[in-house]
Amino acid sequence: MRRADLEALGGYERLKSTVIEDLRIAELFKGNSRRIYLGITRGLFRTRMYKSLRELWEGLTRTSFEGSGFSALKVLAAVAVGTVAAVWPSVAAIVRLLHDRAGGMSPLRDTVLLVALAACAASMLVYWPVLRYFRLPSRYVLALPLAALFYSLVTIDSLLLSVIGRGVPWKGRRYRPPA
Repeated sequence: MRRADLEALGGYERLKSTVIEDLRIAELFKGNSRRIYLGITRGLFRTRMYKSLRELWEGLTRTSFEGSGFSALKVLAAVAVGTVAAVWPSVAAIVRLLHDRAGGMSPLRDTVLLVALAACAASMLVYWPVLRYFRLPSRYVLALPLAALFYSLVTIDSLLLSVIGRGVPWKGRRYRPPA
């Protein structure tokens, strides 16, 4: 972005009450017909934002609800889609495998199991290029159901803290959605 454009649109001062100012700046620029560029790259620099699971939870909680545009409907829809696409197929496959084993049934004859495994494979195929781009081990694709479940819980926590709680915590402060 051009500095003159940012200043003409009110600068960072205009966005001081938001926790995801990068997204809001992009929206502000696009909404005012200004040019902005987002580049995704590898190797330019590397940082580790979070050092623990607690920090990761807090960091994602701070942005999840605001990132949805403060829409409970969008949050619930995203959680539903993520659960159906990435969590339930794995749960169904495990349950059916255990069921087939206990009943002495061949897994190859279990249509429900085969459909669940196909759904698992489809979600993993979508996730795999992301892992490859960021040069992460391919085996991480097996963690997709846990990652989807984790992010769903973070997003629900963000929604609840924002709507009925004290707001989302971030660096010693609490942020609430605009009234």
